[in-house]
Amino acid sequence: MMEMSEDQLIDLWDIFSEYVPKTNKEQLATQYVKWCQDNGVNEDTLYAVGAEDPYLGEAVNDVQGEKYKDEDSDNWDEDPYSSDDDEWN
Repeated sequence: MMEMSEDQLIDLWDIFSEYVPKTNKEQLATQYVKWCQDNGVNEDTLYAVGAEDPYLGEAVNDVQGEKYKDEDSDNWDEDPYSSDDDEWN
């Protein structure tokens, strides 16, 4: 199997996505990411490719899941096991 570099994957995306209407790019990006997965592109390369294009970035996050969770998104106020709860006193 031929391995493709991050730059080659981005170049390929640029070549064919140029001819696709914006209304279809989200679906195309998802299919492209799935194709990359099926053809052995590793996870780190997919995230790197996703960082280069907003459509690919969204598709990688949808297919692979978000790699880095936003640290500010933790909501400690809703933690049922928090020791700050009055029931524990």
